[in-house]
Amino acid sequence: MSMDNLAQLFNSLGSVTDRGITFLNGSKEEKVVSYQSLLQSAKIRLGELQAFGMQPGNELIFQLNSEEEFIVTFWACTLGKIIPVPITVGGNQEQRMKLYNVWKTLNHPFIAADQDLTESLDKFARKNGLEDVVREMHARIFIVQGVSNVREEPIVEGFEASIQPDDIAFIQFSSGSTGQTKGVVITHRNVMINIQAMNIATQISSKDRSLSWLPLTHDMGLIAFHLTSTFQGLQQFIMPTSLFIRHPTLWLTKTSEHRVTQLYAPNFAYKYFLDSYNPLTFSSTDLSTVRFIMNGAEPISPALCFNFLEAMSPYGLASNTMLTAYGLAEATVGVSFGNVGDLTCYVLDRRYLETGKPFIEVEPGSEHAVSFVEVGKPVQYCDVRICDDYDKPVKELVLGSIQIKGLSVTSGYYNNAAATEKASTADGWIRTGDIGFMNDGAIVITGRTKDIIFINGQNVYPHDIERVTEELEQFDLGKVAVCGVSNPLTGSESVVMFVLYKKDLPSFIPRVGEAKAHIQQRMGIELKSVLPIKQIPKTTSGKFQRYRLQERYETGEFSEIEQSIQSILSHMQEIKEVQPARDHIEQKLIEIVESVAGLRNVGVTDNLAEAGFDSLKVTQIHQAIDDAFPDKMAISSLYSHTSIVSWANLIRQDRVELEPVQMDRSFFHTDRGYEALSYQFTLPASLVQDMRLIAQSEAISIHVLASAMYAYLLHTLSEQTSIDMHVSYGTARMITPVRLNFDQYKTMKELFQNVHQQIITMPSDRAFSVEQMGQIRTSSTEWAINPLYGEQHLFKASDDVLNYYDLIILVSDEGETLQCNCRFNGRKLKQSRVKRLIANYVRGLQLLVQPELK
Repeated sequence: MSMDNLAQLFNSLGSVTDRGITFLNGSKEEKVVSYQSLLQSAKIRLGELQAFGMQPGNELIFQLNSEEEFIVTFWACTLGKIIPVPITVGGNQEQRMKLYNVWKTLNHPFIAADQDLTESLDKFARKNGLEDVVREMHARIFIVQGVSNVREEPIVEGFEASIQPDDIAFIQFSSGSTGQTKGVVITHRNVMINIQAMNIATQISSKDRSLSWLPLTHDMGLIAFHLTSTFQGLQQFIMPTSLFIRHPTLWLTKTSEHRVTQLYAPNFAYKYFLDSYNPLTFSSTDLSTVRFIMNGAEPISPALCFNFLEAMSPYGLASNTMLTAYGLAEATVGVSFGNVGDLTCYVLDRRYLETGKPFIEVEPGSEHAVSFVEVGKPVQYCDVRICDDYDKPVKELVLGSIQIKGLSVTSGYYNNAAATEKASTADGWIRTGDIGFMNDGAIVITGRTKDIIFINGQNVYPHDIERVTEELEQFDLGKVAVCGVSNPLTGSESVVMFVLYKKDLPSFIPRVGEAKAHIQQRMGIELKSVLPIKQIPKTTSGKFQRYRLQERYETGEFSEIEQSIQSILSHMQEIKEVQPARDHIEQKLIEIVESVAGLRNVGVTDNLAEAGFDSLKVTQIHQAIDDAFPDKMAISSLYSHTSIVSWANLIRQDRVELEPVQMDRSFFHTDRGYEALSYQFTLPASLVQDMRLIAQSEAISIHVLASAMYAYLLHTLSEQTSIDMHVSYGTARMITPVRLNFDQYKTMKELFQNVHQQIITMPSDRAFSVEQMGQIRTSSTEWAINPLYGEQHLFKASDDVLNYYDLIILVSDEGETLQCNCRFNGRKLKQSRVKRLIANYVRGLQLLVQPELK
């Protein structure tokens, strides 16, 4: 194919109707979309992005959970020369901080987000003093409505841009570090050359069928799988990562069902699959069509590969299907690939793995033996060399730093000249940060110069964990060191924390749970151990020597103290006073936690964050809870609520109380039915300008002011002291209950501040999504209404809010004016009285800003 950019590639598939992507959303839930349909959807999405104000060269940060929405939006950006910036959806504090740091790095950014993923931004901003930045973000958040949703406005395809090979195709931000964001610039030339090279290296043909559950925010999921498959126009199957985590065996069940020929999975996935695999339910599986399984993204365990292949051999999986690979974002993704079935291993003495020196081979099972897998020869247009500490190339079979150069290698980091210079050698090579050697042109990775820890396919940076730990009062700056330790049987890594501490062990114990809980809640990372140490090894310049801590741990130096800590914790768990379950909900939750996490003697008030669950265990616990109590808890609630009793309260709280507002009977028809009516009105520029000045002086949103005045009007008309009203504004489709007691307010300012405080301090379990309006429970009173104030863009035509509210004011902020839409049931409320009510509302706002009118 003679193509030099991704837009040409995608357009070339515009007439293909018999192949495309099948989205695997469940064991029996699939959606088939042809390449032709994907192109059409992408063009429509481009039109939406352009209508929102995006132009060629703007950056679009992806915060999308849906794989289909991600792909449609990615290709829309590609066609319109908008720069995609895929990053993991911000589910915890650190991921939201990464979103903020990425935002700061970009020139003219926008955000594409699901409707329900933006609610946490405001709370995050208040907690971290970032209100100004988040306010700026709100104006640039494009809410993805859904590919198949019915739209009220006309469908308009976007205008495609002219694209050159050296234009930026997308920016890859590292999947780990949150403190220092580095965005790898990938041009169309980089990616087109790399996906062609990977196609050649893996001998992909148009007859292949590919399947992946890897996140599309990960370069292996986006480029090695999706873009490489798209290059050949393959039939692709995409499974959400969360579905694989919940039901890992579905991965190979779907492989069998759809006759898939190529798979993609990092090292941890094989053990995770085997731990869930049951031969009794797998008998009809046929894996004979699988041609290769690409294994990369983290260190490869040869023993685990052999165990997996052996376990799957009864189902037709050939013993030569494992394809080892090495890649990194700076190389677009692919650096080298082994030959299918060629699993070449080296067993080396771990004591002699030094840069600039040859290694020593030993027999398997020797005391200091460690195994490494060959990851193949470099792909086309990516040169590799091994160098000493002074960037001088070394001979084959000598350890050194791995450096890369070529047409698929990045030119540097986005808006970060310092990082680009640091990563580059004087003669133009890029330092990968990995250590290894070459033998007959093939690469073997033995370690890292940078302290990355691989956890479940993601990069974790020790200095990030150290920084977050030091937020705690008992953990001082420079006295916490973190390293990764490996399990030689599984090839997986765990996180161990060392704390500078010179007192007795019993007094150290409380810090173990404190550190585990904090890191789990903030980062979703499990600490294997938290250990006291009398001296942290450092270089002469004062930098932590984390590799020495790793060596000492892996040789067993800390085994005795680790066992002592575990014994003390186990004893404390057994003798503690356990608060028992009070009902079947709490009992079921206890059973889930004990089963999934392997804990014993769990009480309903225990702080479960101290167990230090990682994101994988959190997902498993959430799936079990969702199976038992469907749609009662969001996974984010497991981070913000940390006890059985708080989880149970969320599950029980399936109704939202709303006390209706009693109105004069003259507002109502006596013979009732249903007729949806609306009344449009505009708040003029002069009025809105004065409202904004008041809101600014009170440090509140203009919608706080407008909704408070709506409540005040209802108070004066009903003569009720207390008014219940629901409000919805911001970027998330969330509804917040507000209860206002007008006996408390001496001035309007006090009313405004009370509304503001109720909204910003509202517990997350009190608010509910628009989709959950069915939770509303109200007293059945004949001459009363349920009021709602909200922003128009948060409500769809299909939401049918009049099923739950009687008098609704929805507002669109047009900058100079506010366009308002009053919706009501015209067979319950008299239209003439509603219009008079709205006139009084506007009059009240005018009196507020111009008191002299009284």
